[in-house]
Amino acid sequence: RARQSLRADDRVASTAVVDDHRLAQALAKLLADQARDDAHARRQLLGGQRDHQVATVVAGDGEHAPGARQPGASVANYGTGAFFLHNTGTDQRRVPGLLTSVGWQIGAQPATFLQEGTVHAAGTTFDWLRDNLGLIASSAEIEPLARTVADNGGVYFVPAFSGLYAPYWKDSARGVITGLTRYATKAHIARAVLEATAFQTCEVVEAMEKDSGVALASL
Repeated sequence: RARQSLRADDRVASTAVVDDHRLAQALAKLLADQARDDAHARRQLLGGQRDHQVATVVAGDGEHAPGARQPGASVANYGTGAFFLHNTGTDQRRVPGLLTSVGWQIGAQPATFLQEGTVHAAGTTFDWLRDNLGLIASSAEIEPLARTVADNGGVYFVPAFSGLYAPYWKDSARGVITGLTRYATKAHIARAVLEATAFQTCEVVEAMEKDSGVALASL
């Protein structure tokens, strides 16, 4: 209901970390009003000399929507974790395992929606390899080490340090290294750690394409 009306849901607002859920509702209304094409706001904020557009943005630190301007376009942002946004246009359907977010709305035009997928462990797996296992001295060493072998030697790594995020959302899951043999070396483990991020990316992208109904056009 909140996505359809573009207003904060009373049940969600009542759990917000504020003393009065009416404050959360008021903030949501303020942001929505400011995001619209408001001639008075333009005159007050920008002097009214030209026909300016006022943009109001609320974004998390893992979001990077500007690269997903057209339906089917997607962006991936890698840091300690990995964050994916898939532009589904005006389609706001709920996709299992993913989050539906409002991307933007311009004036009275229909809102553009994004499907969001979050992977908890991406770059942080490099830290784990360095700090916990001591297999590398710096994060920059992981790729050269992985390139010393032709493949992963059958070694696979699931970095579920704090459970699995999209598209599984299983907080009880734990990390696994499998396929170890006498043949395996630290280079194979380093390659498996790198490939784990690629596999997680693939799983989120496949979920987006399969269930959103909007094919991936670019990433």
